[in-house]
Formats: sequence, structure tokens, C-alpha cells
Amino acid sequence: MMNFITKIEEFINDLLLKLGDLIVKLVLRIIPTKLLKIFTNFKESIDSFKSFVKNLPQTFKSFLIQFLTKTKAKLTSIDYKAHIISLLEFIKIQYKTHLEKGGNKFKAIFLAPIKLVGTWVQGLSPFQSVALLGLTTASILSFLSIISTSNRLFEMAQSQKRAPASVEDELSFDRPDYYKKEKRHVLMTSVRLPVYNEDINDLQTVDIDFNVTLSNRQTRNNLEKLEFQLRDYLIIKLEPQIPNFALLEEGKEIIRKKIWLEIDNFLQEREIKGHVVEVKITYVLAN
Repeated sequence: MMNFITKIEEFINDLLLKLGDLIVKLVLRIIPTKLLKIFTNFKESIDSFKSFVKNLPQTFKSFLIQFLTKTKAKLTSIDYKAHIISLLEFIKIQYKTHLEKGGNKFKAIFLAPIKLVGTWVQGLSPFQSVALLGLTTASILSFLSIISTSNRLFEMAQSQKRAPASVEDELSFDRPDYYKKEKRHVLMTSVRLPVYNEDINDLQTVDIDFNVTLSNRQTRNNLEKLEFQLRDYLIIKLEPQIPNFALLEEGKEIIRKKIWLEIDNFLQEREIKGHVVEVKITYVLAN
């Protein structure tokens, strides 16, 4: 039974292979010959490109080795000393010739390099001559620019050189008074002032809201923690006010200055570093 099943499987596989081969041959007959050639050439081109990319590092390495070898051989074969001597001799000859013709020394020194450059470009085409002179000029200007920029950066670095941390130097700028001013504010609300009543029908209480600006944020934080102590301190230190007088501008100004003075004293008594910069009365309520 197993042999029979195996034979059936082999028969089916052979049948599928023959059917596939028949389909491929039919497709190849249907497709035009030119299209097949294009496809074949395209496939060969892809294979060639893959092979080129794969061998590119080795090819570049071989080319670089050959180039460096030839360049080294060419550079070592040049007699630099003889070239320099010949150039110096040429400059001397041009200098002497110019002097013999009656020219001055300065002009002879100035014209000698120009004539030397002229001999270099004699065998070149106009385009090559312009390219050579342009590149030479650009190289000289770039070199001078690099030197100038380097000197300027060096001078800036020397002028802005940082002093040691132990040296106390004056700040080159001062922060404005309003710098982070809102973070140095302490708002006191409903502070009841002691009052003096001459008549039972007079106003009985005076409550004020005021804003205190301190010299630094640390002082502000310390004062906020001692707010209730500061309220009691102000009640004790401030003298009784006539309620009607506290509503006048003159009375507000006197109360403002008194609050400023007493808060400074409060800070000093508790050895808190800092002082009051500004006091503003924002609201007054008398009942």
C-alpha cells in the first residue's frame, strides 16, 4: 500500500514538472525575441553592477596603492634643490639685467617674481594660465585670511581670559531693579491697624493690604514663613491711627513708611540677611 502511494506521488511530481516546463516554453515562444534580449541584458547589467559594487573596496585599495606609489616615485625623483637654485639664479639674472638697463632696485625686486611667473605660464593655454593664476591668488588670500582670523581670535581670547575664582572682580553689568521682581514680593492682606477713637460714632477698624518687595528671594522666603509673627510685630510697633486720617493720601504715606521701617527692624532682629526695597499699599478698608 505504501509503495502504491509513493508511486502516485512520483507520478504527480513528474507530471507537474513537465507541465511547468511546457508553460515556460510556451511563454518564451509568446514573448518577442527583442524583449527577451532586453531582459537578458538588463539581468546581466544588474549582475555586473552587483559584482562591481562588491569589488569596489578592493579596486579602490589597489588604485590608491598604485597612485601613492607613482606619486612617491615622482616626488622622490624631483631634485628640489636644483629647482630652487635655478629659480634663485633666474631671479638674480633678472635683477642684474634690470639694473644694467638703468632701472632702480625696488622695481627690479618687484618685477623679478612677475617675470618668474611669466616663464611658468609660457607653455600653457590662456585658460590654463588664468586657472593657475586664479588658484594661486585664491590660495594666497586664503592663507592670509587664516592668519588674520587666527590672530583676531587669539587677541579676543587674551582679552577675555577668565580670572581665577578667588579674585573678586567687579561685574561688567548690573541687573535692572525689575529683574525677577515678582519673585521677591510678599503680599500681606487684611492687616488690622491699631486705631484711636475720639467718639463712639467714629470708625472702629482699619484693615490694609500691602505688597512688600524685598532685596532677594531668600529673604522673601524667610519672611513668608514668619508671616504671623510679622503681623503681631506690626500691631505692637505701629502707633494707633485716627481711622479718617488713614484714608487720606498723607495718612497712607505715613503708614507706608512706618511699615517699611518696622519690617526692616523685624528682619534685623531675626538676623535675616536682606532689606525692604519697596512697600505699596494696595487697599484700605475702614469700618
